[in-house]
Amino acid sequence: MIGLVQNGLNLMGVENDICLIVTGLLLVLAVSIDKRIEKAMGQQSF
Repeated sequence: MIGLVQNGLNLMGVENDICLIVTGLLLVLAVSIDKRIEKAMGQQSF
């Protein structure tokens, strides 16, 4: 999925620095969503 996003950004001509920022933000967003789901279900991650 990350490769798909990076490839799409590269095809659109976005600079490499911006690609890295967008990829990092997507990772942070994915982790935060996962943590909220775990919290809502009452599970703990190790």
